[in-house]
Amino acid sequence: MSASTLPSRTLRTQIRQDLAAIYHDYDLQQYLERDNDPTPIGFRRNREKAMLSCIQNGDVERIENYLIPAVESAGRGTTLHPNELSAIWDQFSVGHLSEEPLKQMLYLFISNITLCTRAAVDGGLPESQAYALSDSYIRYGAQLTDLNRLAALSSYAAYDFTRTVAEYRFRNCSPVTRTCCAYIQKHLHDRISLQDLSAACHKSPHYISDLFAKELSQRPVAYIRKRKLEYALGILEISEITVEAISDLLAFPSTSSFIACFKKAYGCTPGQWRQRSTEA
Repeated sequence: MSASTLPSRTLRTQIRQDLAAIYHDYDLQQYLERDNDPTPIGFRRNREKAMLSCIQNGDVERIENYLIPAVESAGRGTTLHPNELSAIWDQFSVGHLSEEPLKQMLYLFISNITLCTRAAVDGGLPESQAYALSDSYIRYGAQLTDLNRLAALSSYAAYDFTRTVAEYRFRNCSPVTRTCCAYIQKHLHDRISLQDLSAACHKSPHYISDLFAKELSQRPVAYIRKRKLEYALGILEISEITVEAISDLLAFPSTSSFIACFKKAYGCTPGQWRQRSTEA
């Protein structure tokens, strides 16, 4: 693979900046440098998995951070060079499929929509809603002849599927619960207490706890743990950082506590899950 097919310098710099605000452990910093690996296919696959994980979890804020560079590149009002197509959508790369830039972008667009649809269904969005959104995007995208518009629409689609998953998850929830859940998703790397949620929505800890039990069928502590463990699954799949580093990253009280919670939720230890994922 030639250097021209690698992500642009600006895009790689932006991604490192976005992730650096989240991943501060030394072990994790080594992972962030994987974009300099001489085998970029694996790096692109990991980015794809990370973005699809955002869609599946309805993580709107994180998907925005991933897509900002792509949207800015696609919407700058200039003609896209064929080599820039991979720089914009290499995270959803399907290889070189056409010598014609528009056809290549259309194939990438359709591939992207397909992946987004599957991730949304895995995130709990009803198939009827997910596939209806998919069909609408593909029908409209197939009519476009402007590379910039198609690239921008492809970027927005990933965001739109993520937002739709999030809205569906909290469709029966009050504004207070939504505010608390948004706070939790934004602070997965911190220790989150009921007092933190109370300050975020200006309600008493007792009121918040009862509201979670009523609307989400679980107390805030259990909900926070579930979201952290879901995020841990993604880290285990796309990186080689240690279990200890993941535990520290997600602010668990201890590594043993993280392992115990993980095993209770998924029936195996983080190390065993990673091994199974690697062998699959």
